[in-house]
Amino acid sequence: MSEPHDVLPALQREWLVTRLVLIIGFALAVGVGAYLALAARHEIQVMRAQVARKIAAEQRAHAQMRAAVQAFCPVAVTQAKSMGVLPSYATLVDKTPRRTSKPGRYLCIARTPAALYGVVGDFVCPDLKNAKCLSLYAVTQGGKNGGVIYRRR
Repeated sequence: MSEPHDVLPALQREWLVTRLVLIIGFALAVGVGAYLALAARHEIQVMRAQVARKIAAEQRAHAQMRAAVQAFCPVAVTQAKSMGVLPSYATLVDKTPRRTSKPGRYLCIARTPAALYGVVGDFVCPDLKNAKCLSLYAVTQGGKNGGVIYRRR
């Protein structure tokens, strides 16, 4: 058998290697954990920025659509007047259009001193400056002698 003092340098080297492996392994584990945490944080920030841009774009689209809906009745009445199916002295009762049972079709109420008129149009696209974005569907006259004045085919 060997003497204990012969084995001591080998045990010291083994213990040194074991400590180095543990220290390096711990340092690597901390490094990998920090890298993954920072990468995840960066990914979360990127996703938040994408979501914020998407929300901002949707809000702009909704604002544009709200503005177009508010402009719907004046444009519809003007279009009906230009077609000659509504008297030129007719005025809007309310600028806000009313929904109908068909999606995209709205009702506007106009009046003259003698009668009320219903102007119904289809909302085709949000750019009401373009005449093709509003399609006049019908103009009706209310009251005792009322009826359909115009209806699109």
